[in-house]
Amino acid sequence: MGVKFYAKVISLLIGQNITDSTSGYRAMNRKLFSEFAKYYPRTLCAVETEIWLGRRGFTVKEVPVEMRERATGETYLDMWTMLTYPFKMVYGILRAVCFSNAPNNEPKYPWVDE
Repeated sequence: MGVKFYAKVISLLIGQNITDSTSGYRAMNRKLFSEFAKYYPRTLCAVETEIWLGRRGFTVKEVPVEMRERATGETYLDMWTMLTYPFKMVYGILRAVCFSNAPNNEPKYPWVDE
């Protein structure tokens, strides 16, 4: 339910169809890699990334993948993380909307190390 909600919000904000903004995995061309190297704040969460990309004029293309069940290790999701996650996502969306600029302008994130 949450994935669909965040996808809808991001789709409306950037004018592109997004179905899952929470995975965090990214592939990119050289131009976008250059943008990320110059301007991408370390503190962005996955939903902020989608908004950042859309507002900078990049096209976001989702490619479906099949995920296998975890063979080893443990999830990072504990009760506290699951309870606070929705608030972090909303906070991330608000940060992205307030501080990411339109295309061709350097983004102004106040928490980025200069």
